[in-house]
Amino acid sequence: MNDASGPKKHTAESFAAELRRRIKEGVKGYEAGAKLPTLREFAANSEEGVARGVVEKAVDRLRAEGLIESRRGSGSYVRASRIPRTSPGRLTPEQWGQGLSIQAHRPHPR
Repeated sequence: MNDASGPKKHTAESFAAELRRRIKEGVKGYEAGAKLPTLREFAANSEEGVARGVVEKAVDRLRAEGLIESRRGSGSYVRASRIPRTSPGRLTPEQWGQGLSIQAHRPHPR
């Protein structure tokens, strides 16, 4: 398979990593609250040149990580504050019994 023309050879993971880096570094256009380009815009941008399906999967990954939020009819935005998606002890019997919220995922001193 020799595809010298067309989009760059990005995988969903490599493009997600690039977007993640831009968000974490606060690159212009990727700072908290910024509206991201549409899937079509990413694919059409000569600098990005990423296949639309790859962009869609990458954005889905970042949405699942809590870095991006999508608003129906408006687009995708960099989340202003990250929602913690990992909380190893949040469902332990001790914490469950204390009625702690998901955000209270750090162990309380006893």
